[in-house]
Parts: sequence; C-alpha cells; structure tokens
Amino acid sequence: PIPPVPDTLDTVRAAVALPVLVGSGVGLANVRQLYRASDGLILGEPDFKIDGVWGGPSDEGAYAKAVQLCRG
Repeated sequence: PIPPVPDTLDTVRAAVALPVLVGSGVGLANVRQLYRASDGLILGEPDFKIDGVWGGPSDEGAYAKAVQLCRG
C-alpha cells in the first residue's frame, strides 16, 4: 500500500473534528513521520510480521522498534 503524505493528513485533520488514524502504508521507515502527522496508527503491515509475511505471526521486536521510533 502507498502510505499517506503528511501534507494530506494535515488537510484531513483541518477538515474534520475527529481523530485521524493511519492504517495503511505504515512501516518502520515512516512510522515516526506518520505518527507525528496523525492522531494514531494501526500497525499491521509486513514490516511488523515475522519474515515480512502478510497475515503471518507478529514480530514483537518490530512493534517495539516502532514504539521507540515514535517516542524518540
């Protein structure tokens, strides 16, 4: 999936009075940027699965890394 552009998220946030969550296109390379541009993230892309297998078991280390990146 193509991740959203932070400028687009800014436009959406300005247009609605609801939290804006990103649930597609989130990976370790962009998690921090998208976290800062949104009100929250839904993590489930292949970056967060063991061996990058869609629908496979979760990679707890990748989830922990994402949290570290968002807090940093």
